[in-house]
Amino acid sequence: MTGIERLLRIGIVSSVSGNRARVYFPDQDNMVSDWLYIIKQGESWTPSVNDRVLVLYSKGTDTDGFILGVIT
Repeated sequence: MTGIERLLRIGIVSSVSGNRARVYFPDQDNMVSDWLYIIKQGESWTPSVNDRVLVLYSKGTDTDGFILGVIT
């Protein structure tokens, strides 16, 4: 994986706790993320388990990142 693919990834929410969630990535041998913060879209938006989401990772890491939104 290079370039933008390392920063932006599409995955599936596996669990949600408060304002964070874990995401698995089927295209990366079902790797599961650490707890990622959710960028809220409106006051009450939170992804649900099995939602397909867009994740933005911090440059140079596979652990720090944010869930930007649900892909419909």
